Amino acid sequence: MIITHQMSVVREICTHVAIMYEGEVVEKGLVADIFANPLHPYTEALFSAIPMPDPDLKRNRIILEGNIPSPPNPPKGCKFHTRCRKCMEICKNQVPEVKDMGNIIKTEFIKLKRYSVIKAGIIMTVLSPLLSLFYSTANGGQTWTFDYFMQQVMISNCTLFFPIIIALIAGYIITREYTDDTMKNISTIPIPYKQLLSGKLLVLLLLTIIFSLIGCVVALVINIIAGFPGAHFGNLFNLFIRVTGANIGIYISVLPIILLFCCSANNFLGGVALAFVYGYFGTFEGTLLNYYPIKASMILVDPTCGAEYGYTYHIFPAFITIVLTFLISVIILANKKKDARILTVAKKKKIVRKKGW
Repeated sequence: MIITHQMSVVREICTHVAIMYEGEVVEKGLVADIFANPLHPYTEALFSAIPMPDPDLKRNRIILEGNIPSPPNPPKGCKFHTRCRKCMEICKNQVPEVKDMGNIIKTEFIKLKRYSVIKAGIIMTVLSPLLSLFYSTANGGQTWTFDYFMQQVMISNCTLFFPIIIALIAGYIITREYTDDTMKNISTIPIPYKQLLSGKLLVLLLLTIIFSLIGCVVALVINIIAGFPGAHFGNLFNLFIRVTGANIGIYISVLPIILLFCCSANNFLGGVALAFVYGYFGTFEGTLLNYYPIKASMILVDPTCGAEYGYTYHIFPAFITIVLTFLISVIILANKKKDARILTVAKKKKIVRKKGW
């Protein structure tokens, strides 16, 4: 990283650039894009001051007028509005926000490379088909086919494993912004906390699909080893759709817990424990479980998931349950605020060395 006012140097040696004014990033992107089409008025003025190597060539200088704001007491709204030639009334009251959700999601995926919790999630995903294989060794009089094996994989995954997986990963990637002391970047780069949180939630949705694919591949390999009959191409495609659909439903079901508990380092592990209990109750059977979000997720992709115990479930109430759970999550997210209680990191105690030998 290089910090400089020599923009000609930036053009030659950098690939990305962030333009700052009074401690805040006003524009950022690829060097080629920013230099070819600067959008912010301060960027335009900054580029107009770049010296030309040929004395016969001259730039159209943009001279900034107006008062330079005081750093300790910045003006309301955009800090540049006191000197901006394109200033509008909204600029005096509101700070422009970054709307590029694509870059936020891309950045979050890059961060995932540093997180070992993803490996833990993959291991737990593998445990679901292994547990179903273990159940198949019990002599209960049930004929195990590919379809029945996959139904058991889906049930164990939705009730015992995936609620914990998604809550654990969600809590980890959200609270790392606090524990790694990166939340302070929100004060510099104009990304609202809700937008950052929404980006992380979309990444979790993509991870849900990825984990579903991993689970299907592992289940298929185990099925081939175990030799359960009935596997063919149509079944494999149906398997992926059912497992992915169920996992997305589980993600939506656990979303209120993620937003209420897993966004705070103080309640993070408590939220994971709650997600485990929440998922475990999905192993029960009963007519009222049509309205239980965890069970509703399984009912949407497999209404016969309770037939073994004499229960018949219906898709419509299960669908309404998932929709209401999603709407509740949206309401919670809309009212979500940054947790200011955990922004301070405890200072390390100074170790006093003993004198003498």
